[in-house]
Parts: sequence; C-alpha cells; structure tokens
Amino acid sequence: MDVVFTSTVMLSDNGQTWCVHLCDTQTGKTHVCDTLEAYEACLEKLAAPYGGRVDHVAWSCDAKVPPFMLDEVRFAMAAFQEKYHHQLDT
Repeated sequence: MDVVFTSTVMLSDNGQTWCVHLCDTQTGKTHVCDTLEAYEACLEKLAAPYGGRVDHVAWSCDAKVPPFMLDEVRFAMAAFQEKYHHQLDT
C-alpha cells in the first residue's frame, strides 16, 4: 500500500498569509501548517507510523490563493526539496 498525503495551499484565517493543509489519506488526519518548518514537522509526524515512508504527496492550491503567495510557497518548497534531494532521487 502506498503512503500518500495531500497538501493544499490555502489562505490562512486572516486572509493575509498562506498555510498548507496536510492530510494523511489513509487515516484522514489533517494538520494546518503556517510555515514549511511546521509542514516538515507534521509530515514527519504523520509518516512515522509508516516507518517514515512517503510515496507521494499530491499538491493542490485553493483558487483564492493569489499568485504571489503561491510563488512564495514554491520558492520555499524548492529549498525544502533541495534539503532532501538525496532521498527524493532514490
């Protein structure tokens, strides 16, 4: 069975910043992450029952998120992916 998570970029409650809704598709557990550091910690926590394995993360973006905020997330994710490039390339 594949370990799949969904990540949806959304506007935070204040409407001024972004957040990521992270969901474990097996259990339905969700977390709202205001930073990518929080996202990283939540992803590790949700992946722990699967031995830390993550087979796929399906990303989406809420239509209300303005393009400049989505760009912020993309740039931050590029740095995040670089940090884990050795694991992603295997």
